[in-house]
Amino acid sequence: MSDEYLYQRLQNARISVKELAFRIDLPGLQTVRAILSKTNTKTANSQLIHHKFLQNCTKPGTDVVLAPEYSLQGKGILTEKDVDRLGRSYAQATRDVALAIPGTVVWTDGKHLYNTALLFQYGKQAWHDKTPDDTDERVATSHGLVAAARDSMRRFTIGETTVGLEICSENGIVSETGKEEVDLGILIASGGKYFTLRHVREGGYFLHCNGGDSTAKALRVTPKLRRQHW
Repeated sequence: MSDEYLYQRLQNARISVKELAFRIDLPGLQTVRAILSKTNTKTANSQLIHHKFLQNCTKPGTDVVLAPEYSLQGKGILTEKDVDRLGRSYAQATRDVALAIPGTVVWTDGKHLYNTALLFQYGKQAWHDKTPDDTDERVATSHGLVAAARDSMRRFTIGETTVGLEICSENGIVSETGKEEVDLGILIASGGKYFTLRHVREGGYFLHCNGGDSTAKALRVTPKLRRQHW
């Protein structure tokens, strides 16, 4: 089945996936694109999100592309081999993009359950495991697994820009794991209405990509925003 045929089939089924674009002003990072759809622990419109995500990675001038938590999920819990295959499918397409995060995937090594964000910097793959919350614990227990997280990339740099990545209920953990503020805060989620920006420096940016209500925001951080929970 070709990608184009699959795309048309999903479009005809009227599965809702939105594409948004934002402008930010950081060294080497100006154009942000977000792919949005309803996502949860059981299923997501992963095939259509995948198609749209790869399309946006090839648009000229694109610097950052994001999708929400669970966007890679499809149906059921995946295996380590599945995750490796997903990584390879994105590596080539993201080679011209400073940062691409196609969402998270829930998978197991046979004993532990992980909720992992794949991230690509100019095609080079890394990952960040979400610190387990009540939802992760519940899903793990229902499958006879233990929710876990490995040491991973929560803070990293893109050129001169420092980045802090959080997944849903982790919001705020970047400020708890390091004293230095970041230039760019990224939160990918599948729900939740409130978030904190205290880990992002004044004048930096905060990107929120939420599959719970299919919304995305790009906020320039001000002293007032840093004092509030949004």
